[in-house]
Formats: sequence, C-alpha cells, structure tokens
Amino acid sequence: KPEGGLWTSSTYIANFKELDKVTITYEAEANGTVNLVSETINPEIGEPKGSTATANAGYEFAGWYVGEKKVSGEADLTKEVIDANAKLNGAYVATTFTAKFIEKAKVTITYEAEANGTVNRVSETINPEIGIPNGSTATANAGYEFAGWYVGENKVSEIAELTKEVIDANAKLNGAYVTTTF
Repeated sequence: KPEGGLWTSSTYIANFKELDKVTITYEAEANGTVNLVSETINPEIGEPKGSTATANAGYEFAGWYVGEKKVSGEADLTKEVIDANAKLNGAYVATTFTAKFIEKAKVTITYEAEANGTVNRVSETINPEIGIPNGSTATANAGYEFAGWYVGENKVSEIAELTKEVIDANAKLNGAYVTTTF
C-alpha cells in the first residue's frame, strides 16, 4: 500500500527449497550381501553411487533385479544401470534393486571298488566350497584284504574308511572341491 499516497520501493525475494529426496534401495537376497543398502538423493540432480554385491561362500552372484526384471549381470551396480531403471521422465524415483545369488555348480566325488570288493557309497555330489563329503568305506570280498585308496596311481590311504581329512587332502584345489575319483 502506498504510504501517505506515495508508492515506496519494495523488494520481493523468491525463495527456493530443494526437491524432496528419493531413496534408492539395494538389497541382497539370501546367500550374499551388498555394501551400500540405500542412498537418498535429489530426484533431478542427485548422483547415485550404486552398490556392490558379494556372494557368500558356495554361491555366486546371479544378477541385479528390479522386480522380476534382470537389469545387470555385473556385481558392481553402476550409475548408468541405475539411471536406466530408476528414472521416470528424467527424474529419479524410489526404486529397489535386488542382488540375487545362486549356489555354485556341484562337483561329484566318486568312490570306486575294483574287483573283489565293494564300497558303501559310490559317489556324492557336493557344493565345491561349503560341501562336506561323507566319504566311503571299502569292504573286501571273502579271501581278499583291503589294499588302499588311490587317486590315479597315488595311494592316499591305507584305511578302509575314507575320511573327510583324506578327501580334503586329495580332492581340493585352491580350497574348493573338484571332481575326483578315489
């Protein structure tokens, strides 16, 4: 209003506030972890960092998913993948990325008996990293005696009961079980 009939100078200040932030969530299904579980960013100018999935022993990373859609096969979830799946009309929207894991392919440990004897377990299939072999026991036929367990030409045990310790010493490579025949 004018004061005393005169207009006075007025200053109008425009105020701005940051847009409400959105949360990008990173979750791991069973048998793995993610290094960043969520981040809250500005929907228009935010810069998501992403997350990295790590499988537990005996499992391997299967992919990042949004719902049932696989969006990446790389354990490191990049900004480019996030941008392609968490933006609507150029702005980020709250999105959940799920890291899924699958069990590693199993290996078979085989226990063979040559003529004149038997084994109580002919094979077992186990996870190469977290599997626990049960072993096998050899029994000689009448008129024969047990002469030993072999891997190829190498005698690995003189005891009829093949134990986990003997299997570990002869069926592991770099800490993981490999397909082996005793």
